[in-house]
Amino acid sequence: IDDDAAARALASAALQKGVSRFCDAEALEGLTLRLAFARQHDPRLPALDDAWLEALLVKLCAGRRAFAELRDAGLLDWIRAELEPHRARLDALAPSHVSIPGRARVPVTYEVNRPPWIASRLQDFFSASEGPTVADGREPLVLHLLAPNKRAVQVTTDLAGFWDRHYPEVRKELRRRYPKHAWPDDPRTAPPSRPGRGRRTR
Repeated sequence: IDDDAAARALASAALQKGVSRFCDAEALEGLTLRLAFARQHDPRLPALDDAWLEALLVKLCAGRRAFAELRDAGLLDWIRAELEPHRARLDALAPSHVSIPGRARVPVTYEVNRPPWIASRLQDFFSASEGPTVADGREPLVLHLLAPNKRAVQVTTDLAGFWDRHYPEVRKELRRRYPKHAWPDDPRTAPPSRPGRGRRTR
């Protein structure tokens, strides 16, 4: 068969097998979920559906005849290149990372039928009254506030409410269990702290 027919046949077969077999599956899923969330707020963005992927695969499969060649073709890089004209809008609506007082880059997790969320140490949110947002500031991220053992002591979108209603009791318990960590009376005015720098009480 000619090269065009071969490219279409290989693309169709790859799509049936699942494109995640030909690139970093976790990275592709993360990008797909980010786009799905962003499209809820701007449907003009492309969707990584079968039709879109098949059109891209046909171009990528040009001159190739086997799955092994496709695996070495850099599919994920091709997908990112195709999305480059939409990158600014995607980053504004569904950023891959956000910043909080104690960390410059915190990965955002996007899931199907669940609001996006981040997880970080409770001390990383000191000095903040609100958590970061996505969707051009319209949707607050769900915050998983972690104790030193990396387990969430609270899951919330209302950081100010947590400081007011729940932090005093949480502070008593965690201060007893982790005395080498900072547990200030007023977390809104305390700077973010690193583990093992001594207990801060005020």
